[in-house]
Amino acid sequence: MSKLLRKLLKYSFLPAATMVAAKSLGIYLSAWYLGASIFTETSATGIFTVTFYTENAHNQFLINSISDGVLLGTMVAINLYILVKYNLYRHSKGDPRTIVKLTKFNLLRWVTDKETVFPKVFTWNVFLFSTCAVVVAKTVQQLSPTWLGVSAFIISIIFMWSLVRTFELETARIYPKDDNNYL
Repeated sequence: MSKLLRKLLKYSFLPAATMVAAKSLGIYLSAWYLGASIFTETSATGIFTVTFYTENAHNQFLINSISDGVLLGTMVAINLYILVKYNLYRHSKGDPRTIVKLTKFNLLRWVTDKETVFPKVFTWNVFLFSTCAVVVAKTVQQLSPTWLGVSAFIISIIFMWSLVRTFELETARIYPKDDNNYL
């Protein structure tokens, strides 16, 4: 197994656990807030073996929408945190004013990452894209509101751009763009 694959597998456990926790928390908090009862059914057919039900379809729609929103919000917040941390680390290398500002706001510990950040950014973005794909699919099936699906689609485009930009910056760091060396 390659080093990169091992690193990606190591980084994938936390996003997967975060997705399950955020979705479960969203389901139970929205059911508690709405005063709805949740029933589970176990079946051996289909992709998912455990299915959640409520008393009526309206509560099911609301609980599903709120839990999808909590999941999407959690994944976006964590991805934003990782990208801000990466950008602060990158800018602090060449700009002493950034280091002074980070020290002033007691954020200097954010820039202590010694290894490449791209595998972590890539892994979290893949899990965000899967979240967005599920939300968009539920919107197409009319199981979530339209605004949530459109938001997930726009979020996936924005974070795809940020992933490509991060990849460009990391490859420029590894392979500097000095045309004289490669001729």
